[in-house]
Amino acid sequence: MVSVKNFGEYKLFVIENGGCTAAVSDLGATVQSLLVPDRDGETGDVVLGYDTPEEYLSSDGFLGAFVGRYANRIAGAHFTLGGRDYALTANDGRNTLHGGGCLSFCRFGAEVLGDGVVFTLRDPDGSCGFPGNAEITVRYTLTDDARLCIDYSAVSDADTVFNLTNHSYFNLRCGGDILSQELMINADRYLPTDAELIPTGEMRHVAGTEFDFRTLRPVKYGGIDNCYVLNGDLCAVVYDPVSGRRMTVTTDMPGVQLYCAGMLGERKGKHGAAMGVNSGLCLETHSSQIRRTAANFRAAYSGRARSLKAAPSMPSIRFDMKKQTPKGVCFFISKLPIHCGGFVFLCGLVYAQHLDLEAALTEGYFDYIADLHLIACLYGSAVDGNTLASAGIARNGPALY
Repeated sequence: MVSVKNFGEYKLFVIENGGCTAAVSDLGATVQSLLVPDRDGETGDVVLGYDTPEEYLSSDGFLGAFVGRYANRIAGAHFTLGGRDYALTANDGRNTLHGGGCLSFCRFGAEVLGDGVVFTLRDPDGSCGFPGNAEITVRYTLTDDARLCIDYSAVSDADTVFNLTNHSYFNLRCGGDILSQELMINADRYLPTDAELIPTGEMRHVAGTEFDFRTLRPVKYGGIDNCYVLNGDLCAVVYDPVSGRRMTVTTDMPGVQLYCAGMLGERKGKHGAAMGVNSGLCLETHSSQIRRTAANFRAAYSGRARSLKAAPSMPSIRFDMKKQTPKGVCFFISKLPIHCGGFVFLCGLVYAQHLDLEAALTEGYFDYIADLHLIACLYGSAVDGNTLASAGIARNGPALY
């Protein structure tokens, strides 16, 4: 169900489905609020934002905003395409951040379609320096299984570059910082940056660094603002052990920028809530960042930058609506078996609250199968190979590799 409310001079579209409620505005195609129940059924707002359009228009940080034409940073505020150099709006020192901010504060056209809203914008040639008249569409859908889907598409009448994303700051505890909330990112490599947060051109392995989120663990380090090279459509999992809320992000894009709000200045948000450093984390699904030239990034868009058509899975944000919360800890292993207690188990990712593993599978705690080798361990009691076998993991659980 979608209802429409006034939001100052703008509109707020309230989508209700699957036990969740999302409010999105025609101001910047912004996610203004996202209400999700905790383990006890108490609803809370899991995204940062403001109560009025004026606060969005006068503030930095891109809270909840749609970002384009090119998300993240472009070094030196220029790029070369087709032998021509394009000078862009510099809004981050000498660099361009999030396309110069031109689209995040525009009024979009809006149409209610089913359980969602479609926002459209015609961005003229030369907007913030980008070439081509661009027709941009952003669609938000909230499904009955608590999945918020964001679909992007963009077409230009001239060769150009696109890299579209959403800049919501998530806090599954609905307050405080996110450093003790848990995060998994399905990536073995990340892009290191220079002092201006521009990628150096290197791809580095996450092993042994604070960037390693291959297993679900507390965020701890709040200074990360880097792009990860994803291993597949599963992008990330966020879990708050206090509220029991759990969020799974999938995408068809090759990268995700993790930003832990390390530079978000102190301010007041919705209902006067305090916001600032590490108040939320962003998972900005997109392509890689431009350094000096767009040439090597055009290949990501089928060889020409004239048109980008996104698949419906870009991205999808799903919330676990179970009142009981998984207590298992899973070790994410890339293409290698791991020995646990003297036994080798190669299986899908299992979150199990009960020692009765067969019941855990039957009740839906089996969550995800990847083509990576994963091992699940249970808390609360020692588990050996015979216990796993007798519980039916090999027979009824995920396929063994």
